[in-house]
Amino acid sequence: LTINPQAEKMQVDSTPASTTSTSSFTDKTPKVESLEIQRSAIFSSYLLNAILILDRKHLDSLDTQNLVSAYIKVVAEISVKILQLPKSTLKLSVVHHQRTDAEESSDDDEDEEEQIRRTQKSNNDLDAGPPSLSSEEQNVLLECVNLLNDSHRVRMLTEQTDTYLADEKVLYALCEICHNLMIYNKQAVFEYKLLYTLAFMPNVVRAIWFTLTTQSSQLGFNAPLSLISKGVVPKQNGVEQTIPLLATFCMLFGRLLPTLHDAEFCDEKLLLAKSLQSSLVAATHIRLMPFSIAEIIQLSKTLKEISLGLVDLAFPETRSNLNEHYRFVLGRSETDDKKMWQQKQVWANLLKVVVFVLNQIHTRDLRLGFCPESHWTVSRLDLPLDRPTDLPLTRGNRTRGIRPFQPIRDFTREDFENGPPMSTKQIRSITILREIPFVVPFNKRVGIL
Repeated sequence: LTINPQAEKMQVDSTPASTTSTSSFTDKTPKVESLEIQRSAIFSSYLLNAILILDRKHLDSLDTQNLVSAYIKVVAEISVKILQLPKSTLKLSVVHHQRTDAEESSDDDEDEEEQIRRTQKSNNDLDAGPPSLSSEEQNVLLECVNLLNDSHRVRMLTEQTDTYLADEKVLYALCEICHNLMIYNKQAVFEYKLLYTLAFMPNVVRAIWFTLTTQSSQLGFNAPLSLISKGVVPKQNGVEQTIPLLATFCMLFGRLLPTLHDAEFCDEKLLLAKSLQSSLVAATHIRLMPFSIAEIIQLSKTLKEISLGLVDLAFPETRSNLNEHYRFVLGRSETDDKKMWQQKQVWANLLKVVVFVLNQIHTRDLRLGFCPESHWTVSRLDLPLDRPTDLPLTRGNRTRGIRPFQPIRDFTREDFENGPPMSTKQIRSITILREIPFVVPFNKRVGIL
């Protein structure tokens, strides 16, 4: 199965250039939308399913770096289709994977789907949601998720990591596959074989992190990680190149950390283990912990700054739902709505996984004390700590409906009876005190909590 990438290029190059700026502006949107439609038609869910089915007999022949790299890139390019699956199919995927009797399970699927649909309808969510799919295409994508985690395919990808870890583009493509699975299923690292296998490969976890740091050192202040730490959204290409790497790293490292004993966490000596790739009983030197203590200190500092920047991005000063009111005035298309919905899920998930792994490192430091003094606290935080009553930390009516990277819903008369709406500063402060309270000095934090 081959795809000719020149098809789209020929159509673009064959279009005559516009002679005036006005005509160029008016023709740009139809051309872009036409290319997106053609691209969506080529890289479809059915193509992904066909590749994952037809390649099973030839996975063992992917024994060179070029073949493995090309294979991972192609699958990553089409795996974005998984994001179109509604969350209601998560339970269906389990039934789909464990199906023994088609007729009996069909009735159970309908009951579960109807119950989930009613629950989602009552949530009054402000999101547009993923694009609707036919039941046939949903089943195709569910099969793709299972095929991506097939034991034979996972073994091929994990046994040949040494051939492509040095290639930044291939590593990004692998992280994109993992990231798409993670956005679809929050428990992906526990349920999908590809993810939890990669989580216990220290060389993969280490390679992802140092790919991010190398990118940041090359770009300097304009690096996506630096911009996120300052509460600034990077350009779209920076977002697409950075978030899959960062989210996948936090997810994999966060899965590995709880399994490490304190002695394994701190021991920088090389441990002996049997090589799985050799038929002979040979011993190779590997480490269970991907980083040294010095590297963990710098890593946690970077993640701490990123988490604070994500809190600022999660609750901007302006109300994001104003775009919804002016949708038709601004001429926003349905494609833009789908991208916005997916980006909200991506950013919210990023905040969650960064905070998750950061809390694990902090908990480990409380026991072992490997970080220097004042490593976790941040002095530049502008929190209203002088008036603790301004921060309603209890999950009452005032904090209801406030979620990161989601538009704040309009307040009703009932809400105003419970008090005035909280400011952005209050919401950010409450989020910090709930998610990463250790960045606030204890003597100040205890007065509020």
